[in-house]
Amino acid sequence: QITGIGSSKTLKVELGNNYTDLAGNQGNTVTLERYRDVSSSTPTITSNVTTQPTNKDNIVYTITFNEEVVGFTIDDIAVTNGTKGTFTKVSGKKYTIEVTGGETGNQTLTLPAGAGFDLAGNLSKTKSLTVQLDKTAPTNTAPEATSTTNTITVTNKQSDETGLNESETEYAIRKKGEDEWSEWKKENEFNDLDHNTEYEVKTKSKDNAGNEKESEITTVKTKELVAGTLTLKLDNASGANYTAGENTNHNVYVSLNNGNGTTTYESLPGSAQTVNRGTGVVTITEEGTTTLRVTTTDGKNTVTKDYVIIIDKTAPKAIIYGGATVVKDNLLRWYDATNNQGNGFKENATEWVDLSGHQNGTINNVTFNENGYANFNGSNSWVNIGRIDNLTNVTLDAEVRINAIQSGERVIISNYESGGIGISLIDGKPRFEIYKGGWQLLLLDDPLIVGKQYHITGTYDGSIMKLYVNG
Repeated sequence: QITGIGSSKTLKVELGNNYTDLAGNQGNTVTLERYRDVSSSTPTITSNVTTQPTNKDNIVYTITFNEEVVGFTIDDIAVTNGTKGTFTKVSGKKYTIEVTGGETGNQTLTLPAGAGFDLAGNLSKTKSLTVQLDKTAPTNTAPEATSTTNTITVTNKQSDETGLNESETEYAIRKKGEDEWSEWKKENEFNDLDHNTEYEVKTKSKDNAGNEKESEITTVKTKELVAGTLTLKLDNASGANYTAGENTNHNVYVSLNNGNGTTTYESLPGSAQTVNRGTGVVTITEEGTTTLRVTTTDGKNTVTKDYVIIIDKTAPKAIIYGGATVVKDNLLRWYDATNNQGNGFKENATEWVDLSGHQNGTINNVTFNENGYANFNGSNSWVNIGRIDNLTNVTLDAEVRINAIQSGERVIISNYESGGIGISLIDGKPRFEIYKGGWQLLLLDDPLIVGKQYHITGTYDGSIMKLYVNG
């Protein structure tokens, strides 16, 4: 009797005692068992790819059977999207094969049924393994960038079908026109940059398969650092606007407006009034020139802006000294708008008092204001101070401020009736003139500055003429 045939791994043969020999002796019972492998095994396939997709050009597959097989060769292996390379028998159960190349897509290694068989002749079952390949790099799309005065922030715009490994994205920068780039870095913000300057930025991205590509370049300009400004008012916060650089006989109220950084202001050395660095409101009261410097910084860049404040509370005056007549310390005429006694400070004044006591001036279209200034309109305004003879040693002295530069001649002081001497402006340039058998002239090169107070003096000692401006 034979049992165990089929899927059983044991074959049992039994011989009963129902037999005799030729002499009639009865035989004994005999049992024989033998092991028989009648099953087929399914091999396992692994690879050296740990994450997918992958951009590996050489992939090693490992094929493992559960028992030793014979007859298994490289020809029993089928590969799609790749080229079979080195085939190695590690042991009777374990084999490796290197597959090279392949394009973006699936690479599949397949073992068909019967690729290997064991010592009992049982054939292996079919098995396959698929690996996803990605050989396509990310796009080279240029990044976006925003800026402040000293920083640039870059936004990566590269993309990839299989996704980017964001933690591997890097950024670089350089000044436009330069050759060298900065080192690649993971942070997307660049600091301590020059303001109002063009820079170039780029990104470098890596996808999940390990493919890497640099982007196109984006040009971005840092914003300009703008200095803060000062608001200047006459006397107080509600006063009229004061224009820097102009003369005024008022106090000047100063307040600060911030720029696009940290802003302070202070007076420069040599100013009439000292203003310590700060941000608060200040009133300039000291006569003279005070220069205020506004400083704005963003930590990297610094810009400044200066404001000149000129306060003059001393009224203009005209003085004529003569050596021919000695009266009141050689004063021949002395007119001071702050001391125009009796007729001063009136719209309808008719005389300008001569403080030397010689001859009051007759006024034509000249007005005096409450601050002690005599105002001339530049066309038909004058003061007749009478005739002065025998000017052989003379000084003409005047303090003036012009409101506009007019073409041609504009007389300040003159005595043209007896030989002629005077101070005038020619197209805004100071001129000293005297007639001694012919006109002798001194003309300065530069015109006066509108709104600025000047002290002009002309001297003649009988032979030498000299002209001084603020000297």
